[in-house]
Amino acid sequence: MTRTVTANVEKLTHVTAIVSDLDKALDFYTRVLGMEKRDDEVFEFNGTKMRWLTVGCPGQALSIVLSTPMPAPGSKSDPDTWVGNGTMWVLQVMDCSGAVEALKAEGVTISSGPEEAPWGVSAVVRDPDGNPFNLVQPRRT
Repeated sequence: MTRTVTANVEKLTHVTAIVSDLDKALDFYTRVLGMEKRDDEVFEFNGTKMRWLTVGCPGQALSIVLSTPMPAPGSKSDPDTWVGNGTMWVLQVMDCSGAVEALKAEGVTISSGPEEAPWGVSAVVRDPDGNPFNLVQPRRT
């Protein structure tokens, strides 16, 4: 069976976390999680003032776009309901238990773990807006 590829996607470059306050989110992702700020630009697009703010893990190309909710043209959904309801992304750590203790000390919400899982040690934490992140310490073989 032949698979037809239409778009020929080359790589994943950005993912989005919907947040309520860009500056608060920037502080969390950089100071608490240790990511680096990559882009921070204000511009106008289709008559709307926007801020393009991205962060990422040092040495890795993938960036997280920190965005306040913006409805798509013609959308009837309430964009405020999008905050904290994003897809769970996996963040690799060397010491999951140590990371959870450090994050607890910062007041970060820990939803579960750390606990042993088939893939290693795992915990789910949430950013200040409730977006979930799975911290994973991979199983060493």
